[in-house]
Amino acid sequence: MEKRSYLRWEDPVLGISGEGRVTPLMPGCQVVYTVVDDTGKVIVNNEIADAPDEAKYVGQEHVPLAIDMAPVQPHTAQRKARTCESCHGNSKVAGLGIGDGTFGLGQNKPVVEDLIDAKTGKVIPAKYTVQIPAIPKLDFDWSQIVTRDGVQLATVGSHWPLSRAFNKKEIDTFMRTGTCMGCHQNMSQEDLWKKVSEDGKLDFKQHNELMNKMLHNMAKNGKKK
Repeated sequence: MEKRSYLRWEDPVLGISGEGRVTPLMPGCQVVYTVVDDTGKVIVNNEIADAPDEAKYVGQEHVPLAIDMAPVQPHTAQRKARTCESCHGNSKVAGLGIGDGTFGLGQNKPVVEDLIDAKTGKVIPAKYTVQIPAIPKLDFDWSQIVTRDGVQLATVGSHWPLSRAFNKKEIDTFMRTGTCMGCHQNMSQEDLWKKVSEDGKLDFKQHNELMNKMLHNMAKNGKKK
């Protein structure tokens, strides 16, 4: 018997598609299974399969869980697009999970709503009922697919070898961009941008040097804001 649980449509996660392009991801087959034998005995409860092939594809030792986030190819349905900061200022979009992955932590432990010792976290009554059984392997939030260090936690588009979560370098670039909106929001104003920009692409060190130069120039001219 298969059931659906909470589907997360808001703030779609971004990742790499089977063509090696940045694309939105959506929940695919995210199976948590329980096996019951013909006598009614539970053989396996709340289990998630491992995906060793995924670890091989992305070149890491950690084996992701087989709870897939599938790349999609959305088409333009309206003129208004997402703002830059709606992606670059949002850790969930980078694949790090809601609230940097803190929202749904603790699902690898059973949920008990009863009298609990506030210091130890232990249930006080000798007899109690588990309201939500643990999913032992799920030690991260459902909305998270990668760590801040670029370790992929779940499968991404398991049918295509090129599809994956962002790696560390991409995450660092992605999240750093959110702090740059103050300047880069003016890139569409060609006359203004030509006066302050340089041709080509700056690396992290060059960008910092340029920002430092701007700060000292503002200080020299007595500019506080």
